[in-house]
Parts: sequence; C-alpha cells; structure tokens
Amino acid sequence: MRVARPRTTLATQLSVVLTAVVAVAVLIGGVVANRVVRDAVYAEVADTVLAVLAQSGPRGGGPPGQQQGGGGGPVQAPDMPEIAPEDRDLIRFRAEGGTFVPTMDLPTLDLPTGEQVATVPLGGPGEGPEPVRLVAPGGRGYMAAGLTGAPGQADTVLMSPLDEADATIGSVMRRLGLAALGLLAGLALLIQLLTRLSIRPLARIERTAGELAGGRRDARIGRLDHPKDLAVVAHAFDDMADKVEAAFIAQEAQEDRLRQFVADASHELRTPLTAIRGHAEMFRMTPKPEKRERAMQRIEDQAARMGRLVNDMLLLAELDGSATAENEQPATAVDLVEVVRGAMDDLAAVQPARPVAVDLPEDRVLVSGAEEELRRVVENVTSNARKHTPASAAVRAGLAVEGDRVVLTIADEGPGLPEGAEDKAFDRFWRSSRNVAEGEGSSGLGLPIVAGLLARRDGEVHLTSVPGEGVTVTITLPRWTGPVPATILHPATADTL
Repeated sequence: MRVARPRTTLATQLSVVLTAVVAVAVLIGGVVANRVVRDAVYAEVADTVLAVLAQSGPRGGGPPGQQQGGGGGPVQAPDMPEIAPEDRDLIRFRAEGGTFVPTMDLPTLDLPTGEQVATVPLGGPGEGPEPVRLVAPGGRGYMAAGLTGAPGQADTVLMSPLDEADATIGSVMRRLGLAALGLLAGLALLIQLLTRLSIRPLARIERTAGELAGGRRDARIGRLDHPKDLAVVAHAFDDMADKVEAAFIAQEAQEDRLRQFVADASHELRTPLTAIRGHAEMFRMTPKPEKRERAMQRIEDQAARMGRLVNDMLLLAELDGSATAENEQPATAVDLVEVVRGAMDDLAAVQPARPVAVDLPEDRVLVSGAEEELRRVVENVTSNARKHTPASAAVRAGLAVEGDRVVLTIADEGPGLPEGAEDKAFDRFWRSSRNVAEGEGSSGLGLPIVAGLLARRDGEVHLTSVPGEGVTVTITLPRWTGPVPATILHPATADTL
C-alpha cells in the first residue's frame, strides 16, 4: 500500500515549533516589560503625589486639611493651597458629611466617587500615606494618597490623573511591541535557516533512500561527521543497504543457479531417455534374440543411470532445503579409519592394477557425523579418482588429528584439472574435459554432494590441483568428544545382538 507523503517538511515543522516557542517567550517578556514599565511610571506619579502631601503637611503639629472656623463652617486649611481650575494635575478631596467630595467643582472630569475615595488608606502620626490607584466610573485612572486630619480638621485625599502616565506606558509598549515583532521575524528567519542547515544531512539520507528505493542498489549516504545522531543513522542505513544489495545479489545468483540446474538436469535426463527410446525401438524392430537381449540390457542400464541421477538431484535439493531435513540422520561417533579403509579396499577391488596406498593410524579415529553420509563422501571422492584418472595413476589416502578436528586427504597422480578449474569443481553438473578414464562417465554431482553433506556436519572440503601431477581433496571433520558407543567398542557383539 502506497503511503501518502506529508505536506510539510521536517524543517518547516521544526521552524514553526521553534518560532512558536520564541513567540511565547517574547509574549511573556512583553507582559513582564509592561508590568515593569507600568510600575515605574505609576511609581513616579505616586512620588509626585506624596511629595505634594509632604510639602502641604501640618506646620506646628497639625495635619493638613480643613479647619473649623469660629462659626462652625469649614475653612480652607492654610497648609493646603487651593488648586486652580486650569491646573488639574492634582485634585484634592476632603471628608465632608461622611463622604469625600472634591474641593473644586469639576463637572466635566471623570472623577472617582466618594465611596471609591473612602477606600484610600490614610496616613497619620507614625504611619506614612500609601498611594493607590483608583479607576473612575468612566474608566479614567488616578493615583491617590491621603492624610488623616487632626482633631477638628477634615481628612484629605490628593490624587493625580494617570492620563499622561497611561499615554507614556502605551507609547513605550507600542515601541517595545514593534521591536519584539521585528525581533521575532528576524529570529524566525534565523531559526528556519539554522534548521535547514542542521538537517541538511537528513535531506541527504532522504535522497539516498529514494535512490535506493528507485532501484539504484549502489546508493550510499557515506560518512557524516556531524551531528552524531544522524551519523549513527547514516552508518546503520549504509549497513542495511549493503545487506539488501548482498541479498539481491545472492537471490539473483541463486536464481541463475536454479535456471542452470534445471537446464543441466533436463540435458542430463534427456541423454538416458533418448538412449532408452532408441533401444526400445531397436527391441521392437529387431527379430534376433541376441540383439533384443542387448537392447533390453541397455534399457535397464540407462534406467538405472537415470535413477541414480534423480536420487542425486533429490539429495542436493534436500541439502539445499535446510540443515534439519526430516530424514537427516543424527550425529554420532563414526570411526573414520574404517570408512576410509573400506573405500580404498573397494577401489583396489574394482581396479586391481591401480596402485592404492593408505596412511592411517592404527587406533580408531572418531568423528562426529552419520556413517552412511561419510561413506558416501569418501566413496564420491574415490569414485572421481577412479573415473577421471588412468588406471595406472596411484591414489593415496592419509588421516591426521589436529586438535578438535580430523583431516582426511585423498590424492591421485592423474592429469589434474585444467588451470583455473578448481573453483568450478563444486559446481553442479560441471565436468572436466580431461576425462581420460575408460568406462562410465560422471554426472558432475559427486563433489557438490560431498560439500553439502560435510556442511551439514560442520565439515569442510577443499580441492587443489596441479596440472600433470594430480588432484588433492582435503576433508575436515569435527572430532567426536562424547563417550564411545558400544557398537564401536565391541562391533562383533553388537552385530550378534
């Protein structure tokens, strides 16, 4: 299923997230700056109000405020000069009739109500006035402070409008806001640039992955020095690409081998089938008993040859399938000395004129494997020597123990393989053109079966050839380290039982 590609790139997403974080930080900074500027400007206005209150304080001990005249009416305190109507920077309220009223008639101004003014903390003896901010019903702000009047005097509250202060705060914050927007825009561009630069190696990885997915098997990222995380990813990606390429190459090679195997098997099976067909035709057409008997004998021989070929191909298919085939014999102790001696005796019996020599230890040498498989291995090697060398060529077998491995060497003094043919000796259906032996030919499956059987038992086989001097096959098997079975200690008793 094809997965839809995302509409935004990682660089864009990272830029947006980082820009949002910076924007939140700038916003928080703006809120803090607004608070600091507001507090500073309001503190300056409060200082002005407190300074006026201090200048108009009582002289001779009385606090400022209204004094009661002889007639009982309120009298303007001499220490608090009246504020002219045109100078409205400072406005004075006095307590009168249980509430606070302005000392001047200012109907056009948005002033706090008497109840609001009554909430202003009043300073008195031993306690200074505390300035507070009041907001009139119309929304106008004031900075107010008050003093408690002496006995017989009215309480006084002095306040200053915050229009200019608010205008100053607004002007400062607008400038800071414009500066913050400019800073945010610059940081956003810088973040985008740095993000694209930082993930450039990731784009390289993405491009290489696309090339690999498009069929270019040799596409690689190469070495990345930084950042470290992406360098690790790139190294892992290249390792994966190497394994994928190796898997493709192995699969193609296996498919080539399979096609070649099928073609060779078809060719090898066609030969006996053709012979059988020809002899069957001869058997049908000839009236002579001796020729009919000869044709029937050849049919039987070719059928047997075809049967052997099919069995060999089935065995190779089994070895290719898995190392745990259903009919695989369990590993046990096998006396390799007896196996080699038996194969060499059979070779001498079939070709009495061939010189056969063995160099085997007197004691038993036990290896891990299956006896039938090891007999097949040794017989295949000696059979090759019998089929592909002159009857006068000597064959020697030697056995040695090297640590936990047992090494078997079988060498002949035949003509050897053509130069450069050693690597092909284990290819299926491969046969040397130097088949000078008389008698039956070869299917080219002997050595591949040897290699497959040994690989299943943790063994190895190697072949060396010197043209004109012969071929040497070296087989290595694991040494048996378990207890010796009774069938090997007492073979006669075991056969009787």
